[in-house]
Amino acid sequence: MDSIIAIYCLIRFKSTKEQFFLFLGIGFIASGSIDLLHAIVSISSSESAFLRYFIPQTWVAGRIIDSVMLVIGFLKYSKQIGEVQVKETEKSILISTLIIAALSFGSIAFSMFFPLPNILTDKFIHRPYDFVATFLFLAALIFCFKQKITDRKDPFFKGLTGYIVVSLFAQIIISFSAKNFDTAFSVAHMLKDTAYFIVLVSLTLSFHNQYRTKIKLMNEIKDAELKKEEFLSMVTHELRTPLTPIMGWCEALKTPKIMGELTEKQGDAVTSIYNNSVRLRNLIGDVLDVQKLDMG
Repeated sequence: MDSIIAIYCLIRFKSTKEQFFLFLGIGFIASGSIDLLHAIVSISSSESAFLRYFIPQTWVAGRIIDSVMLVIGFLKYSKQIGEVQVKETEKSILISTLIIAALSFGSIAFSMFFPLPNILTDKFIHRPYDFVATFLFLAALIFCFKQKITDRKDPFFKGLTGYIVVSLFAQIIISFSAKNFDTAFSVAHMLKDTAYFIVLVSLTLSFHNQYRTKIKLMNEIKDAELKKEEFLSMVTHELRTPLTPIMGWCEALKTPKIMGELTEKQGDAVTSIYNNSVRLRNLIGDVLDVQKLDMG
């Protein structure tokens, strides 16, 4: 599910150029690669002693990457949410990819070759290392409210808040897991999947809202274009209609056989009226030509 969320976030980044979603996308790819290793090795390996420590170790690694990603994302990119960040995009992509890839592959290599037997204890809290991610998720939740992420109208950010809250409970519950696949282990994994599902639903709703907003904007643009065309047609028609009789009377006045002789002053006035009428007619023609070009 991490990979699906990552794809959603990267698509969002491509369409909006918001680096917050780029950072989330790369982070979820990293945690997804750890979860993939976690699943493959758990299914294929028959060494129960190795799996006893490997499974909780990779869980901790993936959860720490997710929580660190959220903390850094809220601190560094929260003020840029909703703003197009075109500059330094390639540099940001490279740096973010290298950092997250190093954390991801480092965690995978360490978990494969350096299992930590003391990651599980016989005390009341069997998995104390999980509290590292617990406190990081708690910090992410505090920064989420402090940066007023939840006040944004986009449903994705409300879903992301829900993801943090559910993940926080999952971390608390799994810290009491004494062995793999016990009740606490199973409940924590169900909560983790629920948290991912909340993010997927909120992302889907966010894309749907963006699509509706885009359609609404396109319709408003079409309506504005239609009104502009109607206005231009009306104006040009209303201006052109009286020009025909004005120019006709001017030609009649300049013809002695029709209206008789005019004085020099009267003739100049009629000529001026006629010339300005021709000029106005040409301007109306230019407006109509521009309108036709806009219509294609």
